[in-house]
Amino acid sequence: MERSPEQVVREHHDCLNRGDPVGAAEFYADEAINQGGRVSRERMLVVLGSSREAFPDFHLEIVELIAVGEVVALRATVTGTHLGVPTFPLMFGGILADVEPTGKRCEFVLHHWYRVRDGKIIEHWAVRDDLSVARQLGLLPQGLQREE
Repeated sequence: MERSPEQVVREHHDCLNRGDPVGAAEFYADEAINQGGRVSRERMLVVLGSSREAFPDFHLEIVELIAVGEVVALRATVTGTHLGVPTFPLMFGGILADVEPTGKRCEFVLHHWYRVRDGKIIEHWAVRDDLSVARQLGLLPQGLQREE
């Protein structure tokens, strides 16, 4: 029995939460669209693995999920501790490029939009609150840091 698009996305995120970017990348088609560009499954492995490199305890909790046909959209809360440098320098909008690990824990909102066909993710878009990540990690100039 073929998995529904919702099941595919949930299993994909379960792999990410277990620290298995190889397994998570297997949910992508051989050639998919990521953020508007064509990518191979191997390229997605680099992107997915970079989250774990920067935040080894990366955890994504789905708050809301909507599935209609082959489209799955979700809002999630992500937590993690900044303990590494991502291989993919544009990860997190480039805010972590050449940044030494801060050791700080952060929490942010992430929205994903997927198109799933024949059990594989063929298209993915994400919107992440990178400004919140930068603030929590202390990467912004003092005048831009929000007072808590």
